[in-house]
Amino acid sequence: MNRIEPNIQDFKSEKDLGERMELIMYALNDTVTPIPEEGNICTFKYFAKTPNIRYDQHPLVAVSDIFPWGFRGINFHLRDYRQYT
Repeated sequence: MNRIEPNIQDFKSEKDLGERMELIMYALNDTVTPIPEEGNICTFKYFAKTPNIRYDQHPLVAVSDIFPWGFRGINFHLRDYRQYT
């Protein structure tokens, strides 16, 4: 079942991006996992550890590699590979 499509109007009506992300995460809450799996697409709240870098606080990532320290994947918003811990 698509958990996003039935809620699109609610998402679009929320102007605050942080609140919009909360709605999206609530809609996806039944599939939350502590560690993403290779090949899956995930979203989450992210706060960069490295100072003064461009980052996406609400990434949408296609997970390509899992490591003991975190994972790497393609961030669809930034259109680039990124590493997440």
